[in-house]
Amino acid sequence: MIYLELFQIPSDLWVTWYFTPWPIDPPPADMPPEFLCMHPDKCSYHNTWYPWKVFENRFLSGNEKTISNITCPKLSFSDITIFYGGNGSGKSTLLNVIAEKLHSDRAVRHNTSPFFDDYVGECMYYLNKQYFIKDSDIPRSRIIVSDEVFKQLLSTRENNFNINMERGKLRQEYYDYKYTQLPSHLDPYDKEQMKIYSDMNETRKHNLSQYINRRLRRTDLEKSNGEAGFHYFVESITDDCLILLDEPENSLSAMWQKELALFIQGAVKEFRCQFIIATHSPFLLSIPQAKIYDLDATPIQESTWNRLESMRCYYELFKDNEDLFN
Repeated sequence: MIYLELFQIPSDLWVTWYFTPWPIDPPPADMPPEFLCMHPDKCSYHNTWYPWKVFENRFLSGNEKTISNITCPKLSFSDITIFYGGNGSGKSTLLNVIAEKLHSDRAVRHNTSPFFDDYVGECMYYLNKQYFIKDSDIPRSRIIVSDEVFKQLLSTRENNFNINMERGKLRQEYYDYKYTQLPSHLDPYDKEQMKIYSDMNETRKHNLSQYINRRLRRTDLEKSNGEAGFHYFVESITDDCLILLDEPENSLSAMWQKELALFIQGAVKEFRCQFIIATHSPFLLSIPQAKIYDLDATPIQESTWNRLESMRCYYELFKDNEDLFN
């Protein structure tokens, strides 16, 4: 299911104009008029203009499809589209730009700068008109990043630690009540004394496990990072939705990466989802019919998974050691 068909980022001419100090040359003819109001004289104390220069001179300008007859770098999408590249290639940046433009739901913050909103504001998108009548009909979408998985894992561990600490306190409290002699005389008007007596009396009716379980919930079952990560991604994906995944393999073993690849293919068919994924996982890259953009190439271009540099490295490793697998 394709909801997002095309996405356009600012052209190199726009980027050059954006960073030209005042006074400036006339703007490019195809630049939107509102862009003129955005241009400030950039201050020297900024050490980054992210994401403005990340993709400069890395795309071929334009293609056979246009948005409002503007000649800018454009990306077209399939049911499953993958951004591939090494560290610093911009695959996560591109994913975050798309997510912000589409107002995608997200659980954690992303890398940004004072100029991020300007950049996103000048991006454009084209929706599948079979499902969206006008561009204001932004599809329901969510971006899911591996940081969310680690955050959940750490939260579970913290909760379990606190529960275990409380369990130790309840154990000591149980023995204090269990083996402390009951007072022979009580003041019925002393509420604190009466409560202690009642607690001590009640404690004697239960064993240690019953006493603790009645007062404290059990710890959460801690799965392995891979299992927890896989289930997090699966449970976060909903029907009829555009899903953006940022390096989901970070928390997954090879087995779980393979399972996630199979789940994604099933979600496209059964749940009518569209996926845009930033990854260098061989299991995700080798999904049949996935459209792959190689962000390590200059210019950035479409590729097949077997032609990617990291895939060739894997191939050579196993080919050199083929006898060990026979």
